[in-house]
Amino acid sequence: MLIDEKGSGDSWIGRNYAYKPIVVRSKDNLLGKLVDVEVTAAHINYLEAEIIRFK
Repeated sequence: MLIDEKGSGDSWIGRNYAYKPIVVRSKDNLLGKLVDVEVTAAHINYLEAEIIRFK
């Protein structure tokens, strides 16, 4: 997943194949980074995930 925007606090947002937002938390600057994630929670408007590894 490509991280393409900064969320609030320490969250970063990328999109899946269906353009659904996926939120990951990290204190590092992830903008423009490719990461593998595992979805951990689903909400009405977005998914939450944890970073598995950096590509």
